[in-house]
Amino acid sequence: MSVAEVGYQPDIIEDFRHANVRGKPTSLSMHYFKGKGAGPSPVFVWLHSGGFKTGRILHKNHRIMARWLTASNISVVFPEYRLRSRPRDLTNLSREGLEAMKAYARPDFPANFRGAAAMAALEDAVAFLAWLEGKRDEYGFSGPIVLGGSSAGAITALNVVYLAPLLEMTKQEVGGVISCSGGYAYSLTPPLVTTPVFALHNPSDPRVPSQPIIDLASKNSTIELMLSDQNHHGSWSLSPNEARHKAFARMIGKVREFSGVNAA
Repeated sequence: MSVAEVGYQPDIIEDFRHANVRGKPTSLSMHYFKGKGAGPSPVFVWLHSGGFKTGRILHKNHRIMARWLTASNISVVFPEYRLRSRPRDLTNLSREGLEAMKAYARPDFPANFRGAAAMAALEDAVAFLAWLEGKRDEYGFSGPIVLGGSSAGAITALNVVYLAPLLEMTKQEVGGVISCSGGYAYSLTPPLVTTPVFALHNPSDPRVPSQPIIDLASKNSTIELMLSDQNHHGSWSLSPNEARHKAFARMIGKVREFSGVNAA
């Protein structure tokens, strides 16, 4: 599918990483939509869903999100990450970390959301955040990067904050995380996590169980958890009937809060 086929087009398309997928080298790219307005523009990175098996950055929901946020002068970025990765695709550090973390894996967290594919997505997210920070002057965004995602993307965003430090991955600090139907697979967390998180979840979510994010929020005062039994998996709306402008106003407000940039 071409960019033109989905309407609203990114201002920048660029490769940011070369990595192995099932033993074969591949290029990962990103779509960058610039904020439309005067003054400083914060940047929001959104990681797509798909259970670490499917998903793409060229998606109608991404176009919708980009339209709403760029109209509020917030730049939005959608990076690719590897799918269906295997242990041989990982760095030695990640392979060793994946094995070590098995002892702390929650039994209620789906195994396919904490395996090699999830670890590869974390590697790619960490690499992308560092790459994007290096583009700050060229792209012209302001404030710390804000990270978000839905389902597998939200799991990856939370892994950037909670898992990467345990694995001693060198990562770019983010101003905050917005998680939609995400979770954290392990009982072990790093000490003194100060990154603010806003998490939206259905307590009866059949795909990513809610108890892991509920438990994580109970241990971390920096997590604001909103539960809605009408929330659809991966959605940033409280319910199908919530007005779109209300859902995006909540997201826009959190990006502004976490970035410290009062975008116009």
